[in-house]
Amino acid sequence: MRADASNPDAVVGQAEVAFENAHYTEALDYGLRAIRLQPKIPRYHIVVGDAYFKLLRYDDAQAAYQHALQLAPSDEGSRPASAA
Repeated sequence: MRADASNPDAVVGQAEVAFENAHYTEALDYGLRAIRLQPKIPRYHIVVGDAYFKLLRYDDAQAAYQHALQLAPSDEGSRPASAA
């Protein structure tokens, strides 16, 4: 199944599917694509942070999570699951 490359929600959906299937590099690629399309959506940065985390790229994960928090500091949905 291929996401509509111009629809950031569809692209990040593909990232989430890839992540759930332990395809973390693919999840990262889709997540970064979604951010390029719509950079101000905190959820997209969380998806990217989660992929970085699974790829053991902890500094990049932290930066992605921090960016999500900067975009929506009071939005509970912009926090990584590990922070809940």
